[in-house]
Amino acid sequence: MADGTIEFGEPEIHVDGMTFGFEWKRDGNVFVRIMAQDVRQDGEYIFADCTVWWLLDQPMGVRPIMPKAQIKLNSGHSTGWSTVSRHCEKRISGVDWTGAMTIVADECITQFEEGSPNIRLGEEVSEGANPFILKPYISASGATVMYGEGGISKSLLALAMSLSVSTGVPIFGQEPVVVGPVMYFDYEDDSSTHDRRLQALCRSFGIPLDEVQVYHHALVASVTKSKREMRKRAEEVGAVLGILDSVGMGRGGSAIAAEDTIRMFRGLREVGIPFLAIDHVSKKSKDEKGGDVDAYGSIYTMNSARLGWSLTRQLTGHGDSDAIHLHATNTKANHIRKLPPQTISIKYTNDERGVPKTIDIETGNEFGMLMPTVGTHQRMMMWIVGTGNEWQTYADMEEELGIPSTTMRSVVARDEGRTFETKKVGKRNLVRCVASPVQQDATDGATGEDSE
Repeated sequence: MADGTIEFGEPEIHVDGMTFGFEWKRDGNVFVRIMAQDVRQDGEYIFADCTVWWLLDQPMGVRPIMPKAQIKLNSGHSTGWSTVSRHCEKRISGVDWTGAMTIVADECITQFEEGSPNIRLGEEVSEGANPFILKPYISASGATVMYGEGGISKSLLALAMSLSVSTGVPIFGQEPVVVGPVMYFDYEDDSSTHDRRLQALCRSFGIPLDEVQVYHHALVASVTKSKREMRKRAEEVGAVLGILDSVGMGRGGSAIAAEDTIRMFRGLREVGIPFLAIDHVSKKSKDEKGGDVDAYGSIYTMNSARLGWSLTRQLTGHGDSDAIHLHATNTKANHIRKLPPQTISIKYTNDERGVPKTIDIETGNEFGMLMPTVGTHQRMMMWIVGTGNEWQTYADMEEELGIPSTTMRSVVARDEGRTFETKKVGKRNLVRCVASPVQQDATDGATGEDSE
């Protein structure tokens, strides 16, 4: 203390992405905390949103004495932070606020310009690291962009992929590589629409609702404005994946402006988890039939993505003509060679109100051939074969697998004679697998048939 003024020594500095925290202690207790959030560059200047707390002789969590104020910095000189100093001096006098803000400004510039420390490649062996969260559709790092025309079921597919990652059920033919909670950040719909669809998917694939960890959060402000709240929500539930629905709404600016798109993808990166981002296609791409379909707007959408999938309708259906048949083309692959095209078939069964009762999904390979239904079908088949292919009651299977009897009866009815056979003994309805070749099928399914 000099001339009655509290001076600041060296602070403890905490760096979390583009948020820098500064804490000064007195007698072992923090008395000043300054947060510089969303440190970013625009032209020659570095900007940050600065918040100041005075904690001396006050309980933690007190309201800041200087709420979020934008400061402007560059390596030659720093401006804007002097306003923060003057404001704090009016609230709490006798404190060297100018000295504190000088440290904040200098450290923000240094940390931002220096970036992360050097890492010698090869020092950390990552053998067996998988480039996917959900093979082949979602990358394990950065953002995956899935795009197509309106009404093609992009949101439904994203929800189904969320359900697979959340529960580990192989809805798309293979078990997800990473299993855990998913955050669905939504600019386009409310939670009730997704909830109805999720329940229909759970009925189709025999997934108990209490096993699902997909969390919906509606947003209005752009990703750039909302990224800190998005990160907070993701951390609260321990999310391993985020869904952005959609890029156009989350961008919050001009679709053709490179800077708006770059800022949005930078914001997704700062949330700290991989993302599946849903986008639309340009009118030009839709009008030019037979040409490559591009995501709408700036080329930086595809430049920023680590993996990209274009969805188009298949005019030649397979099997059920009421199903939606999609062709998925891998248009961008950063960490791997491009993947073969996939076929996805979606079949809705609605009640009298038009609300989905079940939603079945089948996936296929580059030849457009649909694989057998996975999920409930495969779980039943593998369990029955695992018991020695003995006759089973629906009640016993419901108890063991947690799949509703009504769902299993529907699956058996659709596939009786090919995979399942039934008989009735007294009042009991029994089911088992067709003796051959189902044992081999079940073994193949368990080891990831058609994994390539």
